[in-house]
Amino acid sequence: TINAEITGEAGEDLGTTIYTATVTGPDGEQYEDTVILDDETPLSNIHTAFMLGKGNGVFDPTGNLTRAEAATLIDRLSAGFDETNYVFTGERFSDVAEIAWYYNYVGYATENSLFIGYEDNTFRPMNSITRAEFVTVIARFLGLEASGTSSFSDTAGHWADGYIAVIEAAGYVTGDGNGTFRPNDTITRAEAATIIDRVLGRVPDKEIDLDNITDNEIKVI
Repeated sequence: TINAEITGEAGEDLGTTIYTATVTGPDGEQYEDTVILDDETPLSNIHTAFMLGKGNGVFDPTGNLTRAEAATLIDRLSAGFDETNYVFTGERFSDVAEIAWYYNYVGYATENSLFIGYEDNTFRPMNSITRAEFVTVIARFLGLEASGTSSFSDTAGHWADGYIAVIEAAGYVTGDGNGTFRPNDTITRAEAATIIDRVLGRVPDKEIDLDNITDNEIKVI
């Protein structure tokens, strides 16, 4: 969850209370968001700010996503994660210092089996996460077991093929258009956001004018 301070007036819409809120991310920056307080509201209707950009209004869509960043965004989508108050108290990885900004995020993600580390007791937080690794995390987040084989020509025999298959079957990934998935390539921030939006049932806002916005100047909203 993101720490949100309600700053607007509450309104009633078919029994659902909707607030305008100022959302403060862990980087200290604030963002306007909509908070829907209703136990029956579908997940797709709740705008959870799982990616907060690089600061100064920059999203860096073509940049790689690190393992630490991936753990952070998947934690934010987890119902049991309290971003403000959660403190990891378990055994830490040798390369994840307690003073690191991602310490609690990595701790929660591994404690809840969304991520696993390496046999040498490292997490490698600053390594770029691969497409196969990210899809595997999404499958774990959704509680899906690896099953079957995907339709992609380059995933047969890959350790993550079963995870890729279940995520493909759910319609969350489509490959690169020529029948391949490129499982060992790193995933970009835009690709990761696209997959998560599909999982949440979100669609692009067609009213946003992107003609005058460059790739490295996408405003985080």
